[in-house]
Amino acid sequence: MDAICSAIRVGKERAAEMLGIGPRKLDMLVAEGRVPKCKIDGSAGFLVADLEKFANDNRVFIKN
Repeated sequence: MDAICSAIRVGKERAAEMLGIGPRKLDMLVAEGRVPKCKIDGSAGFLVADLEKFANDNRVFIKN
């Protein structure tokens, strides 16, 4: 398994990197309710499963 996906929960910088976007864009997606943010034991972050679901649900296939 790739090191970037070995965690269950990641921070904002890593989550943005995984989605291929910047942290500010991720903040916008969270504010719009499109990407869920969770708290575990008082520490906020993003579940990798939620990021994968967002990516799969929002992908667009491009024809060459």
